[in-house]
Amino acid sequence: MINADGSGQRRLTRNAGVDGSPAWSPDGRNIACGCQRDGNFDIYVMHADGSKQRRLTRSPGVDVDPTWSPDGRRIAFESDREGKVEIFAMNADGTGQRRLTQNGGSGGDPAWSSDGRWIAFEGRGDVYVVRPDGARLRRLSRGGFPGWLPADLSRSGRR
Repeated sequence: MINADGSGQRRLTRNAGVDGSPAWSPDGRNIACGCQRDGNFDIYVMHADGSKQRRLTRSPGVDVDPTWSPDGRRIAFESDREGKVEIFAMNADGTGQRRLTQNGGSGGDPAWSSDGRWIAFEGRGDVYVVRPDGARLRRLSRGGFPGWLPADLSRSGRR
């Protein structure tokens, strides 16, 4: 953790693996991350001070890039647990894990729309959106979106 001005740097985790792709919960109380422990990446959540770390996923694949829904009740993430990278979502306590896409092995960098009705993600260089229940998958761009991530569109309010 670090203050916006660069001061107050403090380490929140202490393990031999990699802790990456941190995401703040909307209320600022928790952080979700894709953490490598036991030789595998899973989604973990901890309090903002690093305490109460708990593992939410236990898949044989790589679970990374968590992103919180605007109301803080759900988390979307990418996983290759079924052999191809897809977008999944779950309740913030780890229950109700569900695959949202069947995009043929390309789904990354998920980002919720500000109203929580869509999840945008990158797939084969294009931006797609899907409903949080997996319905209405559609591609928004054609021919690649170099340098853009779905979060860029999400923050701009465009969908």
